[in-house]
Amino acid sequence: MKNFRYLILAFITLGVVSCSGEDDGPSVETSNLAGEWQLEDMSYTGTSSFNFNGMSMNSSFTGELMESNVTVKLNSDNTYTSAGSYTLRLTTNTEGMTDVQEVPISNLDGSGTYAVNGNVFTTSEEDVSADGSFTMSPVGISEATITELTANRMVLSFDNNQVMTMNGVDMEINIEGVQILTR
Repeated sequence: MKNFRYLILAFITLGVVSCSGEDDGPSVETSNLAGEWQLEDMSYTGTSSFNFNGMSMNSSFTGELMESNVTVKLNSDNTYTSAGSYTLRLTTNTEGMTDVQEVPISNLDGSGTYAVNGNVFTTSEEDVSADGSFTMSPVGISEATITELTANRMVLSFDNNQVMTMNGVDMEINIEGVQILTR
């Protein structure tokens, strides 16, 4: 259960700026993007399924941002960096057992490129690490839908579905949620 919790946290940590959106609706005013943003709020829900040697396990989870000092800097050359730490309240329900923990994520450090097409914010991560416990390079391409963008506030909604195999375990993780960044 502990390893599952940290797998979910790793997945979410990668999502501090990188998420999956579905809408490429109306364009947003991109002149408001460049600059330094603080992660003010984040919440998400999700499900996961794991299969190892014919045994399967299903879980649901929610996450709430408890505190954050994460800064995301969007540069005018379409590169970004993210750094800081945050604490999540992670609630998991696995096979009828519920576990609630506040989990600190420290030493978040990421970089990559970004683009906007309509209201879809796309990132391509070059390197992400946190807690000194994992580093992924290259991480990949992710998307979020910009649902609000003003000079001082950006709201990103995400819906991310991942299927992967890690250490012989087949996993499917589905997460949807919202991130709010402010200046």
